Amino acid sequence: MNKIKDFLNKDFNIGDIFSEKIKIKDLTVFFRQLAIMFSANVQIADIFKILLNQGDSKLKNIIEDLLNKIENGYKLSEAMAFHPKVFNKYYINILKPGEVTGNLDESLNFLAEELENNYDTLNKLKSALTYPIFILITMVGVVGIIVTYVIPKMTEVLSETGGQLPLVTRILLSVSKFFVDNTILIILGTALISFLCIKYYNTDKGKKFFHSLLLKIPIFGKVFQKIYIARMSKNLYVLIRSSVPLIDCLNITAEIVGNKVYEDIIREATEKIKNGDKISSSFAEYKEIPIMFTGMISIGEKTGKLDYVLEKISSFYIRELKNITDSISSLIEPVIMVFLGIVVALIVAAVLLPMYSLSSQI
Repeated sequence: MNKIKDFLNKDFNIGDIFSEKIKIKDLTVFFRQLAIMFSANVQIADIFKILLNQGDSKLKNIIEDLLNKIENGYKLSEAMAFHPKVFNKYYINILKPGEVTGNLDESLNFLAEELENNYDTLNKLKSALTYPIFILITMVGVVGIIVTYVIPKMTEVLSETGGQLPLVTRILLSVSKFFVDNTILIILGTALISFLCIKYYNTDKGKKFFHSLLLKIPIFGKVFQKIYIARMSKNLYVLIRSSVPLIDCLNITAEIVGNKVYEDIIREATEKIKNGDKISSSFAEYKEIPIMFTGMISIGEKTGKLDYVLEKISSFYIRELKNITDSISSLIEPVIMVFLGIVVALIVAAVLLPMYSLSSQI
């Protein structure tokens, strides 16, 4: 449960990378070190001096700037606000109540745990995807070698005997010839398409298109949906608990939810809430929002325990996400095996049938 908990602060999207090139691992270590030393009653300025002497090169400039600002009278949250691409509004709004109440150590420990759980979850997802990706790459390599070198050699021998190639072999040879004869064009075309896709992705319309596709991917689409719903509910719970005004909670969550589809949904719902609509009814019309989510929100509004309900919703989806993540390899494996079986059957047929034709003519 703890390894999947709160996969909520990392934007799970292609192309969304910290502009200051800070990895989630670096940020996780940074917050954990900060939390440990602050809990040990080390002065905040001394903490940053220690971190500066042992800090990672990617964080060193940021740590130095934070130290500079803290020594000039800025609070930690105010200093971090100068680096919004590294410390987003979610982090800032978690730290502010701790600074006001004198419980900054609790806020820092909370953020450190959040990032550690997030980092563990990312590694778990990567591990689950390693096997299928390795199988696919290996399969492409083997097919490429067979189609490019093995079958053409056999074809030369068979052609000399005047034999007729089987249909499946002729198809693979045609595919091979196309790729060999047009290698440069294919590389340039792929590069151009990739460039155009990246340019399109960097527009609001393009980002929404690709993020919408992300939610429709077989098997993984449901996983991503649960990630975003868990992220929404957890962020809203934590921010509301920290006494952040509701509209600000929604705006901050929209910024860091990590998917343009859900970002637009939250922003549109926020406008309706500003006009007096209930939170539950504002989200109810969107198919991307589960009925359970809006139903539970409605209960929270009626009972006045919205933060409590949001915590329960996030816990539910975190458990669901954990169950799916734990079994993700077993979900993918049957699909890979079927696909692999079809490809192997075609390759075997393309190789063995010419051999059979050749042997029958000897």
